[in-house]
Amino acid sequence: KFDAPKFDAPKFDKPDLPKFEKPDLPKFDAPKFEKPDLPKLDLPKFTPPPPSSSYDFSPSSPSPSSSAKDTSVQDALDLVARDKSLAFKLLDADARSAEKEARASRAKADRARGEARDAKNEACEGRPGGKILCLRPLNSGY
Repeated sequence: KFDAPKFDAPKFDKPDLPKFEKPDLPKFDAPKFEKPDLPKLDLPKFTPPPPSSSYDFSPSSPSPSSSAKDTSVQDALDLVARDKSLAFKLLDADARSAEKEARASRAKADRARGEARDAKNEACEGRPGGKILCLRPLNSGY
């Protein structure tokens, strides 16, 4: 068992607060308005048309003559698709190589830009204004 030491807080009297009475205000009533009546409307009746479909959902078996005809047509379509796919792959390979060359050219141009900027900064160090202002004659070329 734990016995805590006894502690008495100091006693103090709370101050009396001043009394506040609600002021008398004049009574005010808002003016009354009549709500206007809305005109009555007769809306036209709408009934959606019944769903209809011209598609025949009944299973049908193809005739043997059309099946042979369909395979020859399908073979022709497959051949055309194969040719178009091969043409796409060749053109895509050409485009990818051109893009690779363009990236290499861009990298070369970016390096040249950096070298030109470094050369200009080096040349401007001896000019009035230094690298920041670089006052130079009009025919300096940079």
